[in-house]
Amino acid sequence: MEQTYIKNIRHYPCDKQKGEKQMSWSSLQKTFFALILLAILVLGVYNTWTMSNLTSTVYTMQSTINNLNSMLGNYTQRLEGYLTIAGSTTVLPIIQTCANLFMQENPGVVISVSGGGSGHGISAVSAGYINIGMSSKNLTTEQITDPDPDLQPVAIALDSVAIIVHPTNGFVDDLTLEEVEMIFNGTITDWSHFGGSGEIHVYTREAGSGTLECFEKFFMKHSDITGAASEKTSNGEMKATIASDPAGIGFLSVGYIDETVNPLKIDGVEPTVTNIKTGAYKIKRWLFLITKGPPTKIEQAFIDFVLSSQGQEIVEQQGYLPLEWFQ
Repeated sequence: MEQTYIKNIRHYPCDKQKGEKQMSWSSLQKTFFALILLAILVLGVYNTWTMSNLTSTVYTMQSTINNLNSMLGNYTQRLEGYLTIAGSTTVLPIIQTCANLFMQENPGVVISVSGGGSGHGISAVSAGYINIGMSSKNLTTEQITDPDPDLQPVAIALDSVAIIVHPTNGFVDDLTLEEVEMIFNGTITDWSHFGGSGEIHVYTREAGSGTLECFEKFFMKHSDITGAASEKTSNGEMKATIASDPAGIGFLSVGYIDETVNPLKIDGVEPTVTNIKTGAYKIKRWLFLITKGPPTKIEQAFIDFVLSSQGQEIVEQQGYLPLEWFQ
């Protein structure tokens, strides 16, 4: 399924050299010099030149040339090229917003951003299908098969995972870690266990999901998720499913939480940004951008933008935790 997704990605060329173009202005400079010299000759025919006149004119011409060189030098530094970015749907909202602003500031750059999950982002950047992978999980031998030593992750934000139910669910608003595990491993199957009624509809994420990995790390320490759980392929799909199923329960990146779902307390602690920041809510994970080998000029420029004050403001606006809070 993952290979099919990779083949179906619409992306721009991922050539690290062809992706960065600069313009040569030598011909324009030569033309400018020629015009200046021609002007001097024409003026020389009609005017009697003194040494001071000539010195002043040459000085002005040199100043103009210096300004032109400075202007052209800045222009040739303008970024031009293509970036393809894919992977974690947790990181997706941050990067989509950053990409739009980055393209506005750099009209010569085109950025294509898509999801697919952390596993897809890691494998696609490793294979060279994309320039930058998005991931909500670390690159360790325990977490990915056949790790690529050339992959270079850069942390861009901190996130957490919340347990969510439908807003009209009046049976529960606080669960222990053990109760969450018992629901998701199939031990508790009915809302009557919490004073309600009806079968519990359990929803999980696809294999390779960084959000699934975080959930299993903190909540499923002694057992596996029940085979009866319905699988969702993104944070967006999970949120939409729970928002339309009063009997449902699932888990979600906190950046996606809104009024359409109800995040539950865990052991009495709400999954708020403040509680995550202070450590009161203990479920947390880093978010990454990944390149294969050292970033190219255009890749580094975009990563720097995400790490800048402007980019980190976007991180916070999207409901995630900026790096500066932990430095």
